[in-house]
Amino acid sequence: MGALGRIILVCTSMVITMPLSALPGSAADLSDPDQPVSTEARINAAWDVSISPFYAWVPGVNGRMGVFGQPPVKIDITPIDIIKNIDEFIDVLEGVYIGGGQITRGNLGFMWDIIYFDIRAVDQIGGDFVGGTLDVGFSATTGTLAGTYRVHESDRSHFDVLAGARITDVDLKVGVDLGLIDEISVSDGDTWIDPIIGVRGRTDLTERTYVDGWAMIGGFGVQSDFLWDVYGVVGYEFSDWLSAYAGYRGSGTDYRNGAFIWDITKYGPILGFELKFRRTERRRPGKAAVFPEPQMGA
Repeated sequence: MGALGRIILVCTSMVITMPLSALPGSAADLSDPDQPVSTEARINAAWDVSISPFYAWVPGVNGRMGVFGQPPVKIDITPIDIIKNIDEFIDVLEGVYIGGGQITRGNLGFMWDIIYFDIRAVDQIGGDFVGGTLDVGFSATTGTLAGTYRVHESDRSHFDVLAGARITDVDLKVGVDLGLIDEISVSDGDTWIDPIIGVRGRTDLTERTYVDGWAMIGGFGVQSDFLWDVYGVVGYEFSDWLSAYAGYRGSGTDYRNGAFIWDITKYGPILGFELKFRRTERRRPGKAAVFPEPQMGA
């Protein structure tokens, strides 16, 4: 497999995460102990933070990618194909970052999801008399930010609706150095922003196990013709603030701008862990206090 072929497979196939962390502070409890605060008042003033600082996603890929005005390249790879060639993919990986989470207070909140990766491969080209190097680099960034509104909440479950935007940036560079002349370098790519809408929710199955997920659609012809993203996991809580989960994620985008085509669907298993924090405020006229409190649910 040539360098460009490997780059296309890697850039559309493998996402490995790096840490993202946030820890809320705390303050002394200054509230009047003679005037108890109701459970409802405490919940309404709580800041609930759920962060996935690390998870791995190794998806299969199906679709087409068109660059440099050439006919689109068809891609069809299964998750098993990626796992079998994992060493080759890691060798060309230059940098990667992914993080996500959600913060809510009462019924309002926001969620985010960020993916960045940068890969590069260098191959020797030519023969015995004329030779050189082919340098191929690819970087892609996808960032999703959405506001959320809680339409249902009980002791065991919650359900949110969401609306926001997703930005995608794709950059491909190819350089050829034959040694006799200056290096020839060309690049292609694009940046676009799509509106998104969707739902997300969680249900506790037992005291320690739960299911969590989201479903989003977007694009609507604003820039992408259409995009979708579905995520579902089963998790286990080791403590009030730490849980691990495994599940499945699929995501697809159909975007075209002139000769540049990004019509890609990714699907495959995910594995990771989540940190949870709650910052609760007690309020009285003329008095205020903040104290941290662990939370069982997300």
